[in-house]
Amino acid sequence: MLDAAAVEKFAAERIGRFEQMPPSFSAKKVKGRPAYELARKKQAVELKAVEVEIYEYKLREIEGGIARFVIECSSGTYIRSLAHEMGRRLDAARTWRKSRARRWESFRWNKPSRSKNSPKPSRPGDSRTV
Repeated sequence: MLDAAAVEKFAAERIGRFEQMPPSFSAKKVKGRPAYELARKKQAVELKAVEVEIYEYKLREIEGGIARFVIECSSGTYIRSLAHEMGRRLDAARTWRKSRARRWESFRWNKPSRSKNSPKPSRPGDSRTV
């Protein structure tokens, strides 16, 4: 059973900018080739940490051993790596089940409606206030 207070504490500590190590099985390029190609061949994969930012990381619910979250983050953030890190820190087995990326909901709008001339958000995770 997951402890909601411990899960919420972990999530709160991850708000902001930090360095995140991409997983070996990622599309990051290593000498012009995707890292996952090397990892599948059991070759060493040397990746560099990248700066990411978490704007929102909230626990929606815990049902048995399943925790559901709402996460708003910069592009390039590896959500599975967050789940892996949480499992290690909470000493819990972790299995990533499903991720849904949502466009537009991650934007903060100053006005309740947008005029025809307002710029459209460029991509999910962009935190510009329009």
